[in-house]
Amino acid sequence: MIFLERILKHRDGRILTYVKNMREIDNLIEIYLTGPIDVNTVPCVCADLQGKFSKYLDRNILLDFSDVTHVDSATIANLILLIKELQQRHRKLGVIHVGDDLESFIELDKVRTLIHIYMDEEEALKDLSL
Repeated sequence: MIFLERILKHRDGRILTYVKNMREIDNLIEIYLTGPIDVNTVPCVCADLQGKFSKYLDRNILLDFSDVTHVDSATIANLILLIKELQQRHRKLGVIHVGDDLESFIELDKVRTLIHIYMDEEEALKDLSL
């Protein structure tokens, strides 16, 4: 639990409001997101990808959107940045519990071929934990 307490906070001690929890499974990091992931939180998320989360980019990442309350086009932009980072390392990004809003942005921006959307956690874990 000490690991999670360290990783789920900014350097200044503030808790990352958009991360509910994280867990490591072999070569996979599963991140449970919460609240809005939009233009107001994306700069913070991007900074964390460059900082705290950068050491986990050598693993596949599964994002769980079940507790996300709002997304916008900035969410897709952030996902594309994450995908590019992962692809350079020959890793994948998967998402589960995609709501209608995120689904429409994914379709609109034609990034479905880059993002692996899974029906449920079990399917995602089978594919991404390899």
